[in-house]
Amino acid sequence: MRPPTLVLVLLLAAAAPAPAAEEKKPDLETPRKAAVAKLVRELHALALWCQEQNLLLFRDRCAEVIVRFDEEDVKAHRWLKFHRTRDGKWVRRLAYKPPANKPEDEAVEAEFEPRFRAILDEFVTTLVGIVEPLHEVEPSPGARRVLADVFKVDPDHEKARSLNGEARHGGKWVLKESARALGRRKELRDAADRILAAIPEPKEVPPTPFEAKLGVTWRSHYRGVWWRALGTVEKDELRLILRSADAARPFLSEALKIDFRTPKDCAFYLLTGPAEAAVALKADPRFTEAQRARFLKLAAAWVPRTRSFYQYSDSPEVRHDGVTRMSIGLLLLDKFGITTEKGWAWEGFGLLLDYLLTGTRKTFYVMPGPYTTTKRPPHLADLKKRMKQGGSNWLSLAGDLVEAKLAPELRPLSRRTVNELSAPELLYSYALASYILEGRPDQAAPFLVVYGSGARFEDAVERVFHISVDELQNRLARYLREVG
Repeated sequence: MRPPTLVLVLLLAAAAPAPAAEEKKPDLETPRKAAVAKLVRELHALALWCQEQNLLLFRDRCAEVIVRFDEEDVKAHRWLKFHRTRDGKWVRRLAYKPPANKPEDEAVEAEFEPRFRAILDEFVTTLVGIVEPLHEVEPSPGARRVLADVFKVDPDHEKARSLNGEARHGGKWVLKESARALGRRKELRDAADRILAAIPEPKEVPPTPFEAKLGVTWRSHYRGVWWRALGTVEKDELRLILRSADAARPFLSEALKIDFRTPKDCAFYLLTGPAEAAVALKADPRFTEAQRARFLKLAAAWVPRTRSFYQYSDSPEVRHDGVTRMSIGLLLLDKFGITTEKGWAWEGFGLLLDYLLTGTRKTFYVMPGPYTTTKRPPHLADLKKRMKQGGSNWLSLAGDLVEAKLAPELRPLSRRTVNELSAPELLYSYALASYILEGRPDQAAPFLVVYGSGARFEDAVERVFHISVDELQNRLARYLREVG
């Protein structure tokens, strides 16, 4: 196993951009326009030949392609029974009925298809030949414009779809990220089950003299793989939750494809509710009065300057979820330097990894503010309610934001701390984490290394994913339509 420092150096090197080229970026627009002009010119010639031969159905097939590339072509539009309105739009007064071929010599019908296909094939080959030699890690906007023209005549062109960053899944073309995510999700769930089953049984250990003086009755006390745990809950509950806490490290190692070191001196105290928490936190001299007052409004509290915390929800399910989330948060902080200052990453990755491991999303680090206040616009209040429903599909809900044009912009979202996140931003943070972790699994850890080391969000995106934030915004929207 490589030392952690060496692993981070290698990941940073893998994410580093190639040296800047001296020459200008290749001009794709000039050859694209030339190819389109040649296509339209040759299709016009073939359409006129069809008209001379009274092959009106075939003439209109040429016209249908022409109008995809030239919105101003009068002749092709009129062949297809369009007329121009005063505002310049082409519309049809009546439903279009394709004309019939009525050639004097039926033999000429057989000439059309080879000539038509040859024109289209040459056009497609030319455009693919413009993009393929670029060897781009991710297709540039210019390359996408070229490939979009290919799809106007050959929507299922395998090479063009691959160059466009797409793959076939379930009989349709989706982003490669979407295709990867749809398979990766099951892999991660299977990994969680396997890792949980392999965690060894914890050993029973007595409370320390300090812990014995915290004013509560410890019914259960164990040491696991890297956590020491005491609880006022029953033994079965503490063992179950300790198993999830211990599983967080190997699970994150597999999910992010990078080794996590085992944190030292980690402990948690599981209490049955706020009443017990008030007793224990008052007896624990490591808290100030102000800290006690603040933490008792929540369901958990990290002990200052330690790797120990209290969890005191009155819900067993929340206690399970919360401890696991605390373990994940500690690992993200320790490995990548991801803190609550990077709100979208802390909440997005934390909630997603917790969900994959436990099947629940109960623990939020958002303090009272934009997310939790009761004074919210109605659609945001409804969104929060739907997010909290059992079994809700958060990626589908995030897709609903896209369809309603309410999706947060990634640039301002990336600047928010945890306590500044709104409900849509929290949801979109989760969606972005899914896109990275499940859609780009080999780049997830390099991204977190670069981003956690202090790089701006935009710079980390460009350095690791080789796309702009605007392109990421577009891809994330499409990703949610495809996987939600």
